[in-house]
Amino acid sequence: MDSSMKWKQCCTTILPKCQSVAHLLHHCKYVVSHLLDLLYNPPPSGPSLALRIIGVLSRDLQGEMHPFFGDFMESFISLLQKDDVTVTPELASSVFRCMGYLFKYNARYIRSDMSALKGYYARLLGHKKTYIRRYSSEVFALLLRGADIKSLGQHLRFILRRVGRVNANMDTPLKEKEGLVDGLVNLFFFLTKGVKGRMHSKGSAVLRLVLRFLIRNSVTTNKERETNVLVAKGMIQHLCFHLRSPYSIDFWLEMARVPLMCIEKLRKIVIMDTHDDPTSLSQANVDISSYVLGLSHQLMLVRQAILHGKGILLRDHSVALKMAPIFYHLLSSCTEVLFLLFWKSEVEENLSRALEMVWIEASRAVMSCTVVFHSSHLQLSATKRYPSLLSGLI
Repeated sequence: MDSSMKWKQCCTTILPKCQSVAHLLHHCKYVVSHLLDLLYNPPPSGPSLALRIIGVLSRDLQGEMHPFFGDFMESFISLLQKDDVTVTPELASSVFRCMGYLFKYNARYIRSDMSALKGYYARLLGHKKTYIRRYSSEVFALLLRGADIKSLGQHLRFILRRVGRVNANMDTPLKEKEGLVDGLVNLFFFLTKGVKGRMHSKGSAVLRLVLRFLIRNSVTTNKERETNVLVAKGMIQHLCFHLRSPYSIDFWLEMARVPLMCIEKLRKIVIMDTHDDPTSLSQANVDISSYVLGLSHQLMLVRQAILHGKGILLRDHSVALKMAPIFYHLLSSCTEVLFLLFWKSEVEENLSRALEMVWIEASRAVMSCTVVFHSSHLQLSATKRYPSLLSGLI
């Protein structure tokens, strides 16, 4: 128990205002102001006791604490941004435990207007300390998981855009950029992570969003695109270490579904633009380049996941049996679209480079599928089913 003079004065001041729940509700603003003072100017023993009291108040008062949400978040961040001697793992653990209680018992109000969280991501997910980035990722993920899919998608798109713009800024220090990417990778990983070896129920939706964001036209600069690729690559790497082969089918279906959607979109654009006027495709090269470049990144991620642990996530025979025809269908469809783009249109230099990247990634993906499925005794059937694919790329 803290016996410092500052703590005793605070207890003497607020205890008469807390004789009952009704009394506490009436004097809530008064009590909160004194607790905030203890966080900004903690006693010699530290702010741990004040954080525990705030957590208990969040449980007892719940929605009545929501008007002070912004004040508490600013005080938490001020505690975490002090010098290295003051900020310890124990203090950070106490802060995020209190923050977790505040999120849990005010979740309904926070999720109704998640724009209130937008000012805190860069300062917490981009913190210079690794364990603080991890703690903040876990706390934010627990809150965001409960949001509906539409609101969650819009919110995550905003986060990706904001971090991409920060990393595109030349004045941002390199360590801060790396910290933001690492924090965002952790956030998306904890959003998709379920119990041991499995994905969360909303993991597929989050994974789909990250993959589709690679082809969004709103990504205008190379730096923003590089940031999104790094985030997606780190997230896939974390997921591959977490998942186990018998429970990975949802992950694989999503990894194949999004590139197939991108290929179908490209096919429609090519057929539409070449049906009436074969030369009109050059007018849409910018949009097509975005899809083609996004497809190349998606195929790179597919290959990364296939080769993880020498194909360990496809070792389960039922998973490999289901995914082998899907992957070869994906790669044969990619080959078909590439031939359409190469031979039915006059492409500009930037689109030509993007097509070369897709061709390289598709070739590598075919080789990866062949090697991995050979260990599952599925190479022969896949080769017979898609001979044009293997003869065209290998």
